[in-house]
Amino acid sequence: MRLRGLWLLAFVLSIGCGPRGDVLLAPVAGTVLLDGKPLSHAYVTFTPEQGRAATGRTGVDGTFVLGTFATNDGALIGRHQATVVARETTDAKRASADAEADAMKLPGRSRIPAKYENTATSGFTFEVKEGMDNQFQLVLHSRVEKSR
Repeated sequence: MRLRGLWLLAFVLSIGCGPRGDVLLAPVAGTVLLDGKPLSHAYVTFTPEQGRAATGRTGVDGTFVLGTFATNDGALIGRHQATVVARETTDAKRASADAEADAMKLPGRSRIPAKYENTATSGFTFEVKEGMDNQFQLVLHSRVEKSR
């Protein structure tokens, strides 16, 4: 009897508390350019001030769509710091890499300056808004000015 009561309590507490719960998501898409050209096979991450980050991978045309809980389901409403990771990998390694995995752990040498891989230095801050066309362009430069 006690076990059935615990199951009932767990069920009641779980109603409305799925992976999204009351979390508001909005569709987010965009383009990553390196020196004015589309950057293919790069991982884009939007990290909110609170909550789960959204990730996506660029296609050959440099475009991406973000997902937080599922592929292409969007990003949390609010302010985000964005990062880009692009590694030199073989197609076999790229195909085996989990898109949801930590992109920093991907094998290979970076194809972009390291500053774009870190939220503190990327320089990309975006506001994801409910009901808006959340299209963002991330413009990267292979030659980064050094602070003096």
